Amino acid sequence: MKSEYFNTTFYENIALLFYAVANADKKIVIEEKRSIIEVIKNSSAELGNLSDNEEAIYEALRNLIKDNVTSDEAFEQFSHYATANKHIFTKETSDALIHAAHKIAGSKSDKNKSELIFLAKLNILLSSLHEKK
Repeated sequence: MKSEYFNTTFYENIALLFYAVANADKKIVIEEKRSIIEVIKNSSAELGNLSDNEEAIYEALRNLIKDNVTSDEAFEQFSHYATANKHIFTKETSDALIHAAHKIAGSKSDKNKSELIFLAKLNILLSSLHEKK
């Protein structure tokens, strides 16, 4: 994946996704916050270099929390971005995002029903970006 696609808008949308999964059950707990930090620090090449852009991600997350954005609203915004920028979301990038989302959702023991539903929606969205038409 070309690094020019991994710009500030991309990282702000990664923040939307991470926020949406952490807030799927309408509350973000400390374990989810720690997991987001860990995902950012240990990101794979398929997501660009999240740690080099962590301040943009953290700023977006702070704004989402401050504005009390719902998980559904954040996911809807991410979904629009992903659909409009399919070329960025290669199979490898999508797999890395799904892995990161599972890590965040599973950070506090078992995943609850809201998180499982969110993960299914994410999988459907990202899989649909790779369908041949």
